[in-house]
Amino acid sequence: MSSHAGGPKRPLHSWVGAGLQRDEMNPGRAESEVKATVIASGFSSPEGPCFDRRGNLFVVDWAAGIVHCITLQGQVTSFVDTGGMPAGACFGPRGHLYVCDSGRKEVLDIAPDGTIRVAASGHGDKPFLGPNDCACDAKGNLYFSDADGLHPLKAFGCVYLMRPDGRVELFAEGFMFPNGLAVSADGAYLYLAETFARRIHRFTLDRRGRATGQEAFAELDGGVGPDGLALDEQGNLYVAHFGKGVVAVFNPTGRKLAELCTPGFLPTNVVFWKGSLYVTELERGCVLRLEMDTNGLLSGARA
Repeated sequence: MSSHAGGPKRPLHSWVGAGLQRDEMNPGRAESEVKATVIASGFSSPEGPCFDRRGNLFVVDWAAGIVHCITLQGQVTSFVDTGGMPAGACFGPRGHLYVCDSGRKEVLDIAPDGTIRVAASGHGDKPFLGPNDCACDAKGNLYFSDADGLHPLKAFGCVYLMRPDGRVELFAEGFMFPNGLAVSADGAYLYLAETFARRIHRFTLDRRGRATGQEAFAELDGGVGPDGLALDEQGNLYVAHFGKGVVAVFNPTGRKLAELCTPGFLPTNVVFWKGSLYVTELERGCVLRLEMDTNGLLSGARA
């Protein structure tokens, strides 16, 4: 999550909770801890975790403007400097990495060799506010949230759909800081985190990936609100609850199953890989691995 689109690169501690004290932000923090292992640390603002087919984990660091790669051996390298504020990422067709850059106000298409191409910078004659997060379906359609970081409490945010040929369509609008996205395995649903409304929306999709229905899927309590999202094979939704220090788990009907505590209070995003849930965490500037007894879905249509 980056709420300073186009502004100075600085940590989020300056606005977290919009004036709430820590105990007010976290009423009823989950009591049960899960085993969390730090696999990498030293990041300024880790976000947007996603895996390539080889199992390398890519993480954006929006304050530093860098996309990092964490190998299977745990080695961290700087993959590319976007020159902006990369806030979210996912893999698309041909193994290319899509990056939502809220500083550049663009969606970037980054080739495996690090070559950067601007995939989209606006819809029609309307420039983007600040692309924030993204998810790709099995057909290569890219959904991405566009949030107004200068006015996060106003419902100016949108969600766009970019086709494999690069055409950009307005998918939905009128959100207070639209954020994390996840597409169901069958392509029937799109989930959206609306951070400052503390709400998760679920859209019903047609065969073309367009919305045919919308419902309030879940409401969150405490913290700042929902950030990144991930789905497991059973259709359960995992939500990084920024400011509360938990990953909330909801079943397909929207009932909360659990809250998995993280060592820090600022989890930003989540992604699955082979039975483990990986969490980017801002307060400690690290990436965590939580051992799970379920496998998750990998976002993207990768070759």
